[in-house]
Amino acid sequence: MAKVERVSVETVRKDIGKWVKQAADGEFDTHKLVARHSADELLVVDKAWYRRAREALGEPTDL
Repeated sequence: MAKVERVSVETVRKDIGKWVKQAADGEFDTHKLVARHSADELLVVDKAWYRRAREALGEPTDL
């Protein structure tokens, strides 16, 4: 099960390239909950996790 890490928008700007490389290498194992002004606004997950979740819900997978 993936862990969830709360991060700031600034962290996203700084680390997004690293996260993309980790995902490409199969090493992106922590979901990123992006907070803006102390409110959680966005969740960044690995594409494979997203696909599995859609399939489990019986929804079409477009990725």
